[in-house]
Amino acid sequence: MLFLSLFLMTMFFGLFFLFGVVMLKVLYFCCIGLPIGLCFLVIGILCCITIIGIPLGMLCFKIAGFIIAPFH
Repeated sequence: MLFLSLFLMTMFFGLFFLFGVVMLKVLYFCCIGLPIGLCFLVIGILCCITIIGIPLGMLCFKIAGFIIAPFH
């Protein structure tokens, strides 16, 4: 009986923790990741207009990917 109650408590807290993690990821993506990532994407496109700026533009694309989804 004790093991069953410990198991149920572990499942409950695990689901509660999982829900919190998912909510924080969605909040980060909407409030921080998407706006800053789109800014880096636009800056990368502008840098790639010139030949000299292509390496910096490619770096901006990589940074945009890391900012939009840093948890993967």
